[in-house]
Amino acid sequence: MKAFLSLLLWCGTLTATAQPRISVEVSRSLSPGDERYTLQYSIEGAKQVSQFVPPPFRGLELLQGPDQTQGFTLANGELTPYVNISYVLRPLGKGRILLPAASAKADGQLLYSRVVEIAPDAVNAAGPERAGSADLDDYVLHKGETVYAKTKGNLFVKLVVNRTRCFVGEPLMAEYKLYTRLNSESHVTKRPSFNGFSVYDLMPPESGAVLQERVGGKAYNVYTLRKVLLYPLQEGTYSLESMEVENLVNFVRAESLAGKPLAEILGAFGSGNAPDGSVVKETVTVSNPPQSIEVKPLPSDAKPAGFNGAVGRFTMMARVKEREMHAGDVRYLDIVVSGKGNLPILARPTVEWPKGVETYEDSIREDYNQFRDPDNWQKTFTIPFSPRKAGGMVIPEVTLVYFDPDSGRYRSTTTTPLELNVLPPVHAGAVEEGTSKDGNGQTDRIWLLLPAALILGIALLFFSQRSSLDGKAKRGAFELNMEKEDIRSVAQEAFVAGPELPIPVINLEVPREKAREGDAQGFYRWSEKALKDWMQVRHGVPPTARKEEVRQTMGWAGKDPVLTEELVRFLQDCELVRFSPLLDGDRLLQDLERLERLTVALLQREED
Repeated sequence: MKAFLSLLLWCGTLTATAQPRISVEVSRSLSPGDERYTLQYSIEGAKQVSQFVPPPFRGLELLQGPDQTQGFTLANGELTPYVNISYVLRPLGKGRILLPAASAKADGQLLYSRVVEIAPDAVNAAGPERAGSADLDDYVLHKGETVYAKTKGNLFVKLVVNRTRCFVGEPLMAEYKLYTRLNSESHVTKRPSFNGFSVYDLMPPESGAVLQERVGGKAYNVYTLRKVLLYPLQEGTYSLESMEVENLVNFVRAESLAGKPLAEILGAFGSGNAPDGSVVKETVTVSNPPQSIEVKPLPSDAKPAGFNGAVGRFTMMARVKEREMHAGDVRYLDIVVSGKGNLPILARPTVEWPKGVETYEDSIREDYNQFRDPDNWQKTFTIPFSPRKAGGMVIPEVTLVYFDPDSGRYRSTTTTPLELNVLPPVHAGAVEEGTSKDGNGQTDRIWLLLPAALILGIALLFFSQRSSLDGKAKRGAFELNMEKEDIRSVAQEAFVAGPELPIPVINLEVPREKAREGDAQGFYRWSEKALKDWMQVRHGVPPTARKEEVRQTMGWAGKDPVLTEELVRFLQDCELVRFSPLLDGDRLLQDLERLERLTVALLQREED
């Protein structure tokens, strides 16, 4: 089967932060009389790959390749481009085979791979037809055979899930795979929507990665179309939809063989030199059956206080690199959560800070390997803080309460308290909080009360003006803190009868239009604006609010913490992806579906 992407060298404009490097991996597929090796070279971190030279495959038969895939990985907010070039090889005999280093020119640098060793176990001296005439016959269309009958069993899509029953928030792994024994060109025409789930991709969709598997005694090339972790947002029964793949399949007419060796005809067929009229081409669409998933609710009778939606099995630690500091200095508290579960949508655990400590906007580092099963992922919350007074200081223990789906019980993990020594301020003009500048040791209460008095006066003036509004003017109160342009942007405002304040809905008209046009910048900008407009009007969250402020406000409004975290994550993605040069129509459609699901869930909770 040909690769999903034609063999073109990567010429993207993405700015790579890592140094370019080349690696190689070898995987072996062994079946009676047929020993194969897949050789994959990966070039990562390069803005431009202008040349790739493979080693000479002496002692090996090239069955397939070169097949190239390209894309980028996203880790900790950084995009890293990659190019994969793979070959499928079969040894022509037994004995140790050493492949010299491959070379690549990336960003002007000449890179070399390691030397590869292949040690076949068996002699494969029977030539190209040793796989058996039955295998090669799959490429031949005999008289009276139909393309549909020929493709049945030789070309299909399979959905593999690791469980069909799970709890709310418990990750479910789903993998859509295309199995083929035919010569075909394939592309996905219908993708599943994953309604009711938050979606995390474990590898780039339709990456073109190929493996060999045996099903029913037959060898197949297997392409992973999509591999995701799904986090159920609500209880109920859901259906993982079908993925449809359109395939242009090619067969050799049996009449065109004319007594020639089958291997010779297939060789000409594979190189594009088959005689006119000897090849049959037809489009065939295949899909997998849908899969039902039962999502069970978390036990409510034993739910402990402090539970914030964490589902899985976790450990947690807290650390501050420097335990001694001066008052006014900024240090960083790291809260590291490890384990398996819904880490990608996990909210930061609550920290009870000592009095006199100022904190700032926190950051998140997500150490996920998108190409391995998430058995031990890690998420680090970093909180900058600054003590205002000198003396001993203790950051108390932090507790994460989580639900363990394996045991069906709530559990918790707790950090160790951290003791810090805060020295007096370094700057001579600095003073401790509550001390007057004249140094007489008396607290200047008047200066401390002035800001409070000013705020109180403004508040009294505001409420005195608002009290003069009648019931009809309450609708106008909705518009007090909004510019006319902002008011117009909140479309489809639904006002309830009577003197109640308006309840806006989330307007997706413009994001939908931008997605249809393929305008990535417009889609993410307007999606972010639609969500922030709704949060500002409905819950008083300013557009410039920090992540933690959004979490707190939505929590006070009774929003589910898992749903809140998905909202925060989508807003973060909007800000990040908006500046990415590697955006395509598939990503836009997937994020539009994600936005639609998020909107429905938010508004359903409003109605509830």
